[in-house]
Amino acid sequence: MEFRVLSVILKSNGQEQLDIDSSNIKSAKYSPNTRTLTVEFNNRSVYEYYDIPRFIFLLFKRGINGSNGRAFWRFIRKVGYDY
Repeated sequence: MEFRVLSVILKSNGQEQLDIDSSNIKSAKYSPNTRTLTVEFNNRSVYEYYDIPRFIFLLFKRGINGSNGRAFWRFIRKVGYDY
């Protein structure tokens, strides 16, 4: 299985930043302290999704069949997390 996360950066404050190779998503940042997922899209729009459990972030990070965009849609947008 091929993953499309290009790089992962762990910051000293516990945040995890992902550079993503996707047709819609450019990057994502997850803060475990606030459970906030910040997603930057290729069209330069940025959204923050609140109260995201870590296991949901890990599912997004892993992707579905190598697609982070599919995982984002299924586990975050379709579920209806606040943003």
